[in-house]
Amino acid sequence: VVKATAIQALARHARAEDAALVAKQLDSKIEQIRVAAAKALQRIHNPAIADLIWKKLINEDEPAAVRVELAIALGQYPSRDVFEALCSALDDRELAVNLAAADSLRLLTGADFGLEPGLWRSWADANPDALRKDVPYYYPTFERQLGFGDYIMFWAIPTFEQPGVPAGMQETAPADGAPQNEFGNLGEKG
Repeated sequence: VVKATAIQALARHARAEDAALVAKQLDSKIEQIRVAAAKALQRIHNPAIADLIWKKLINEDEPAAVRVELAIALGQYPSRDVFEALCSALDDRELAVNLAAADSLRLLTGADFGLEPGLWRSWADANPDALRKDVPYYYPTFERQLGFGDYIMFWAIPTFEQPGVPAGMQETAPADGAPQNEFGNLGEKG
């Protein structure tokens, strides 16, 4: 528990170079540490570890909880190897892994072919520039709807962390120059 918490703290205050240190924890024998490392890699951007992440994603021996977090982390690396690993994850036996991979594929490409790896691959083969490098990646955070009890304690209304750009990644503006919020183009609906 202590090591997993330390990894979470490092991820919040990390530099790109720390990604290699965190990635080593993906080999831990303790699943909780591997999950914490996979979540931490969502907050740290270092293209040098992308190959390690996607290889762990397609490893069926990894617990589904780890593979889900790795699929989310791969949404920040627009490369063909990552794309192929995410397509392979669409065939995983765990639905949570399938859905996380599909979300990352949508982010990387701007297309949506659901859970059909064949459609994703044929579309990418027909579109050599399928992977978009200009789409910003924001690590996910937890937020819930405030309830009555939260408002009753008006002196301690909870605040939630906002999604942000991983350490080591520069935020990119869209090609059309449209205004942005933390989730992308303000003009988009949905």
